[in-house]
Amino acid sequence: MKHNILNLFIALFLLASCQQEEPAAMSGCGYLALSVQTDEINVVMTRAEEEDAPLTIELWKGDTKQKELTDADMQGKIALEEGDDYKIVAYTASYKASDSWTDADKGEAVYHGEYPFVVEAGKTTMVDAEVPMINFGVKLVLPGGFEKLFPTYTFTVKADEREVTLKNSETAYFPSDNTTVFSYVLEATNVDGEEQTAEGSYDEEIVSGTIYTVTYALKTQSLRIEQ
Repeated sequence: MKHNILNLFIALFLLASCQQEEPAAMSGCGYLALSVQTDEINVVMTRAEEEDAPLTIELWKGDTKQKELTDADMQGKIALEEGDDYKIVAYTASYKASDSWTDADKGEAVYHGEYPFVVEAGKTTMVDAEVPMINFGVKLVLPGGFEKLFPTYTFTVKADEREVTLKNSETAYFPSDNTTVFSYVLEATNVDGEEQTAEGSYDEEIVSGTIYTVTYALKTQSLRIEQ
């Protein structure tokens, strides 16, 4: 146990030394040049309107998190002790929050990615981390004049054991993993007090990073997903 603690102390001391010494004086140190960006969201019919949430970017060595990187850290090269067990972990706050979403939560886009890399002494390692959106969204888009014809309506979408209610132009988000189908129902009452129900489901392959837009056709009084 004492031997493991000593090794960890030495590794952390060398890492700190690499970060503090001038490049010309470094021994056994290399550099990380890091670029981080999010994937563009693949949107069915219409682009998502949500702005990308800020990313948390962590530097790991083995099973130990070294630090959270700031914008200042990524402006230039990051000096590190040589090693083959580094990785960058990048995620939005929604990544850790999504497991607790309930029917009352619409959720948000979730971004997450891990990027292993090797640091060699005296060399620069380039890491281009393009962080993907790992869940999907379902958005309701009603045609113009719908809410005048149907002053009362309820739209629900169900996936992954959650059932979320949406208003026009709202989006609900669900995990892509283990989700093979989502269904949706629109219940509306027109100005004459007549009730109508339209429903549908999507059972094709669900693709992460996609916003599926559900629309209502007044002529056929039916729902469909625009592609």
